[in-house]
Amino acid sequence: MAAKTTKTVEKNLARDLHAALSSDLALARTMLCVLNAQTEALIANDARSVAMMERQCRALISRQEDSDRVRAEAICALAYSSGAETPDGGMPHLSDLALRMPLAESRAVLNLRRELLSTHQHIVRANERNRVLLENALNCIESTLNTVREFAFKPTGYGANPNTLGPTNLCLNQTA
Repeated sequence: MAAKTTKTVEKNLARDLHAALSSDLALARTMLCVLNAQTEALIANDARSVAMMERQCRALISRQEDSDRVRAEAICALAYSSGAETPDGGMPHLSDLALRMPLAESRAVLNLRRELLSTHQHIVRANERNRVLLENALNCIESTLNTVREFAFKPTGYGANPNTLGPTNLCLNQTA
């Protein structure tokens, strides 16, 4: 009877882990969609959309941190129940934990793990692409500001003696 109860508990814990990983995958896919939309906004030079996507990313990161905690709890509970704890008391890898799970649950968890790793790689690439686009935009802005400064501080030369000119102040409207 105890073995049957243990199997039921492990099956419920495996179901909890599956739900946590599914939630992580849904969040990761949403993050990837937001990052791709941010890429499009950067290319279109749509600063408002870029800012909106940034706020969405921050909200998703906050939700992901909560989801990480739930996933870690599910992994640790299943590891404890199945005897798959690591010697140092840390969290076991999903691939190690799957070896102690029933075949159907193991396959489902490993499939989710593979999808999460793939989606993570897409997120890393999208982040890198957006970083490069942002750096290019900032370089363009810096170049434009340098050109404006150069013209603002350059004497007109219309009969004015450059030695008698006072300091020139460059004021930029922050909303421009």
